[in-house]
Amino acid sequence: LRAAGLDHTLVIDASGFAQNAQSVWDNAAALTASDPKANLLFAIHMYDLYEDPARVESVLNQAVTMKIPLIVGEFGPTLNGKTVAWQTIMETCESLKLGYLAWSWMGNNAQTAELDLAEDWEGPLTAWGMDATGGLLLKQARELGLKAVFTFGDGACTHKIKELAGTAAD
Repeated sequence: LRAAGLDHTLVIDASGFAQNAQSVWDNAAALTASDPKANLLFAIHMYDLYEDPARVESVLNQAVTMKIPLIVGEFGPTLNGKTVAWQTIMETCESLKLGYLAWSWMGNNAQTAELDLAEDWEGPLTAWGMDATGGLLLKQARELGLKAVFTFGDGACTHKIKELAGTAAD
């Protein structure tokens, strides 16, 4: 890729549908050393293997300890009937200053429709979409010093909004 002139950051997913963190720990140093730009970012997807909050915290802390640039490239609230520790993913990523991407906007099949953040391409947001964005929006607004009453039109339908926003929702 570098020989083809690509100078931007390259994102490399873990193995095992990107859920196998060990593959990142085992290969990140060698891959980074082989990149002439040393500009790699590794991604782990956190789905049904990440039901346990302790496992989420362990994996994310390990990346920081090993100084591996990492993002949680995908995660959702549930998958294949298993609940994902998505709140722990968001909270731990924020505290460790790691990036994450809630998955996905919309368009999943019936089996994985719980991953849709929106009901349509233009919205409104689903409960998952509000969970993944609403509380964070309130936190950010309060951190910026905005002293306004917050109302939501298209989706503040989740009981988690106050929990996710914390004291910012008061």
